[in-house]
Formats: sequence, structure tokens, C-alpha cells
Amino acid sequence: MKPILNNVYAFDETKEYKFNFSYDGNQPHKNRLIIKNNQTNVTVYDQTLTTMQMYHTLPANSISNSEVAYNARLIVYDANNIASDISDPIIFFAYLTPTFEFSNITNQQKIESPSVSPILSYSQEQGDLLNSFEIKLYDALKTELFTSNPIYNTSGALTYTFENLEDDTHYFVRAFGETVHHMMLDTGYVEIIVDYIRPSSFSQFEVTNEESLGAVRITCNFVPIGFTTNQGENTVFVNGDAIDLSTDGDYAVINQGFIINDNFRIQINGFKLNANSLIIELQNSLLDKIRILYKEGDINGEVDKAYIKLIATLSNPKISYTTISNLIDIPNEGDVLNIWIQKYKTFYQVILANLSS
Repeated sequence: MKPILNNVYAFDETKEYKFNFSYDGNQPHKNRLIIKNNQTNVTVYDQTLTTMQMYHTLPANSISNSEVAYNARLIVYDANNIASDISDPIIFFAYLTPTFEFSNITNQQKIESPSVSPILSYSQEQGDLLNSFEIKLYDALKTELFTSNPIYNTSGALTYTFENLEDDTHYFVRAFGETVHHMMLDTGYVEIIVDYIRPSSFSQFEVTNEESLGAVRITCNFVPIGFTTNQGENTVFVNGDAIDLSTDGDYAVINQGFIINDNFRIQINGFKLNANSLIIELQNSLLDKIRILYKEGDINGEVDKAYIKLIATLSNPKISYTTISNLIDIPNEGDVLNIWIQKYKTFYQVILANLSS
């Protein structure tokens, strides 16, 4: 009767490793592990351990990390020193532990938007490739909130985006990976602190003293944007600087003063918005659209909250994107709401504020 060595895939020889086995013969009292270079068949380890346990512990630094595979076989001895048949060989690799870490996030880093895209870096000295990875998001108590699930496309950026993060909140991110030769990887917990940036409109102005003219020059990078409603010529204006969206189904159409496919920031004020309805549609001649919906209700365990939902449908690059803003208390009838939208590359940030509170 011969023992059966459990499969061994790849491990770092600078750390001790247990070769587990099963055996149905007499109670083992010793076991002998023989490891050979699988290419040359030269023995690189041959030791006998006195133990009744069903494993053989290979001490650290007993063999060498190498691109060449090894094979291992095992013999069991009973109390009378009677040897079993030698096991069938198993093939394995000894590889240096890969580098597997976040490249754009450090512990306790501040995240200044409601979304985060952790990026992983991976390298392995002997060339063992990354087979899959998974990124998870946890709350401050390290309870899992969201996961990317295993991602097997490792030829591009090793990243995943988590959205709708709450302001002034601590989270943890953690990634797991597996190499082609089944080395298991773990970044450990990395804490992030979400702290939205909410630009002040006053920061958009620049004042320059023109001494020779006895004057002050004021410049501003605000650009007025053209808007109407889906009613076209029947759009109702209020005091010449606002539009009336009180009729169900009406929404603002913005199609001037910005380019959807470029990076931009837009600030819009509104009041008495119809709950759970489309209020703004940004569009261009390519039929790209960014739809802004004002929502009220219960979300993410929060009761009676107001927020903005953004849905982008773009043709170049082709993308469909949905995100929501932070949550605020449902405003009173006369409260003025400020909606701030920022686009950077393919990511959007939406912030909602009650200017009356």
C-alpha cells in the first residue's frame, strides 16, 4: 500500500511548507520526503521525520526558487519501521512570492469623490502570471459591502470601480489574487477615508490689480450654458433666468457651453423639483446623453433622503455609466438646491447640496 501526496502547486521556498498526504495502512510513525529536480532528476531534498502526523514539513530554504519544476514522492514507516510503497510523484514549482499591492492607494488615504478605482500592481520574478484577481470593499468594521467578483482579464489595468461612497466615511479595500500556478495572493486591508471636494464658486474668480489703469481686473472661468426644455418654443421662463419644470414630464435640455466628451464641471441651481423625475438632459449632435434625475425616498438603508441619479450614454468612447450623488434630507418647498456635476475622463462625480440649510 502506498501513501497519496496531496497536490502541491507553487509556494515560496523561503518559507516552510507542509506536504500533506493520506494513507490507509498501519499508523505512520515516520515519513520520508524525496524531492528531485524534474528536469535533471537530481535529488535536492531527502529527509525522514519522526511524526504520526499526516504531513511532512519542508523547512524554509531547503530547495531553491526556480523556473524549473520539481517532483516529490513520499514513503511511510510504521512502528516496526516497515516501509510502505513509495507514492506516485507530484509536480510542483517553487516561486518567489509575487509583488501584489495597490499602486494608487495608501493606508488612510483621502478619497475626494464618491467613487474609488483601486489599481493593483503585480510582478513575479520567475514569470508566474496572474490568473485572476478580486477587489472587495468593506465598511469601517471590515464587514464586506461590495466585491468585484473574480476578474480573469489580467492583460489590461488591474482595477475595479466602487461608486456611491458616503462622505466623511471610513472604508477598507482589499484584493485577492491567484497565479497561473495557484499561488494565493492577498494585499491585506487598506483603509481609505472619503472626503468629498465641494468647490466654492468664489474660487472660480481671479482678481488682478491693474496699477497703470487705476483699476481692478476680475476674471472668471465660468461659462454660461444654453438651455431650454423638452417643450422647445413652449418653454416657460421664470424671471428671465430660470425655467419652469413644474409640469410632469418637463425637463431641462442643455446643449451649449460644454462638450460632453471633454472634461467639464457644471453647477445648476433649482427649487421645487418634482420628485423621482428627469430634470435635466445634457445632449450633443452625436446623440450622446447625460440624464440627471432628482430622487426622493429610502436608499442604502437611509430613510427619507433626496439625491441625484446620473445616467450617461456615450458613443465615443462607447460607455454606459450610472452613479448617484450623496444623500441629503428632503428639502423644504422653498429650499434652493445646488447640483454640481464633474466629468473626468470616463468618471463622473455628482454632489447635491441644500443652499438654504
